[in-house]
Amino acid sequence: MLFTTYLAHLTKLRYGNHVITALKSAGLKDPKVYYVMRNRGNNAVAPTKDALELFKGSEDWQAYVNWYQGDKLETEAAKEWMRNVAEETVARDVVLVCYEKNHLRCHRSLLAKQIVQNHPEVNYVGELRFHIWRARTGTVRSLNPSSFFGVINLKTDVSRHRTGHPESG
Repeated sequence: MLFTTYLAHLTKLRYGNHVITALKSAGLKDPKVYYVMRNRGNNAVAPTKDALELFKGSEDWQAYVNWYQGDKLETEAAKEWMRNVAEETVARDVVLVCYEKNHLRCHRSLLAKQIVQNHPEVNYVGELRFHIWRARTGTVRSLNPSSFFGVINLKTDVSRHRTGHPESG
């Protein structure tokens, strides 16, 4: 399965200094964490500094989406990276991590969506914090990857998360 999260959330989950131990205790199977930020070994899919500065200042999310999906993820290096991650999700759970807390305006969600589009066999569960919360509360909900990225579908999870999750915020 494929999950996404942000660095501060992953840090909150640490069991001592052991992120993998914490992810296993959250129910993930042999988890592998990919830090999809610049200079973390995954530059093939990480936004460039210039792109981030340009789009953070402009607030033009659609321009950023167009650049990321059209330019960044269409490179051979990015396609190979996504193919390798897709293959890895067959045997283990994979978590894509970046800095941005708001998954609605973050490249990790765009990256997960692109992986699923290119490799339909991948099961993208969504944000790790929502998965953990659902597991803790006994709320079971199947996410359809094609509908997961709609703001309307996400608002339901976000509002539940903010009102009922002990680690909200």
